[in-house]
Amino acid sequence: MATSPRNTVLAMKAKYAILLSGTPALSRPIELFKQLEALYPDVYVNVHEYGNRYCKGVQVTIKSYTI
Repeated sequence: MATSPRNTVLAMKAKYAILLSGTPALSRPIELFKQLEALYPDVYVNVHEYGNRYCKGVQVTIKSYTI
């Protein structure tokens, strides 16, 4: 279901929000990024900065793949 601009405006005016995910959270802070980004788009802008700050972000290269 696509989100219409009208629904987005209504959601922005809402007093409360329930955030749902189709996947289970495994107690890793990085898994909260999309929900936090939806609530506070001006604060949580970049997933890499979030990972470095809250998840002890480390990049690992394995066989030319950066994780």
